[in-house]
Amino acid sequence: MNSSIITLVQAPFVKGKGRTERLNSNLIVLFDFPDRHAISHLLSQVSIDKEEAKRAYDIYNTETKKRGGCLIVDLTSHRDGHLERKFRGTHL
Repeated sequence: MNSSIITLVQAPFVKGKGRTERLNSNLIVLFDFPDRHAISHLLSQVSIDKEEAKRAYDIYNTETKKRGGCLIVDLTSHRDGHLERKFRGTHL
């Protein structure tokens, strides 16, 4: 049986919601959020290294400047090494 659980939060770090929950997610969708430090910290947790985290943050900044734009973090594709599949905007 397949099922999906969607959790909507207004902040990337919510009391009682830990790092394990974020890392056990398949997808994280990040919209524009005023606390850039928290976004940067979250991206560093789901990235392989500092360079990847920086590239992801740059994509986040570019995508969230667009109307209705967001960053989609695909945590299921991190093993194939393609940044474009792991961190992408709303375009397919």
